[in-house]
Amino acid sequence: MEKPYTCDLDSKAHSQQNHLITHLLTHKKEKSFACDVCRKVFSQKSHLKSHLRTHSKEKPFVCDICNKAFSEKTNLQAHLLTHTKEKPYECGICSKAFSRLSTLKRHLLMHTKEKPFECDVCNKTFSLKPNLQRHLRTHTNEKPFACDFCIKTFSCPKSFKRHLLRHSIQNSRNHSLVMCSEAFS
Repeated sequence: MEKPYTCDLDSKAHSQQNHLITHLLTHKKEKSFACDVCRKVFSQKSHLKSHLRTHSKEKPFVCDICNKAFSEKTNLQAHLLTHTKEKPYECGICSKAFSRLSTLKRHLLMHTKEKPFECDVCNKTFSLKPNLQRHLRTHTNEKPFACDFCIKTFSCPKSFKRHLLRHSIQNSRNHSLVMCSEAFS
């Protein structure tokens, strides 16, 4: 999709002029919409409303084909492409196609070796923002992912998910043992 409208302040490109105008307001406006849960502030009410769904876990956008639910309309739209197998975003370097623009952008970093996200503490650079965020927790020792089954906490969501899987496997084994002993008693 062509994006001919570019912001002079941060070079962000937009496909429509009205999107650029809305974006420009984010630079001028004071961020006056605050989240009551985490105090993060937003320049637009719609962005706050979208953010609030991350706390409520509300997923109002549902796929008509498989009933998978999403918190964001754009995520549902991208998901629908998985059913049609459509991949409208193509890499100009290697011609690999993607169903999501964000996936193409992440792929392009592989070609450019660009690492635009830098740690303020140790100056280490990262190609992806989530990787920088995970790295920053090594400096703060923050572990925001807490297990509901035991006392363990994790700084990395992948480690947390892997840990939860262990509980799931353990619970399924215990359940199988109960089922097995009942079946043969």
